[in-house]
Amino acid sequence: MSQTRPNFLVVGAARSGTTGLVEGLKSHPRVFVTDPKEPHFFALHETGAHFTAPGDQHTINRVAVTDRQAYLDLYPQDHEYLALGDASVSTLYYAKTAVPAVLEMNPDMKLVVMLREPVARAYSSHQYMRARGLE
Repeated sequence: MSQTRPNFLVVGAARSGTTGLVEGLKSHPRVFVTDPKEPHFFALHETGAHFTAPGDQHTINRVAVTDRQAYLDLYPQDHEYLALGDASVSTLYYAKTAVPAVLEMNPDMKLVVMLREPVARAYSSHQYMRARGLE
């Protein structure tokens, strides 16, 4: 039996609704989304997670999965899911290195790209960070 691989990724700007979309997808019995929701594998598989901004040690650095086998182990082996994937916003920001890795993993990968008007997105991000004492 071959290793289960993802067949979709939710990518997009932070604070653009990816979490809401993923929560809706997870409610479908034939859709699997990794835990953590954002393993950041395709963005950080070459460099690892070594971010130093406020809160990074407790967020991206803690949940990032940068080892290929560890990433694939996030997916179930015996399953009846039609769609399996993750929702790492970092994939969009690291597209230059992420796209070749995505294509190597699954050349038929479906991508759901979510964007948001930049000023509204920046304000939402600022409010999110302030609420957590990180801004």
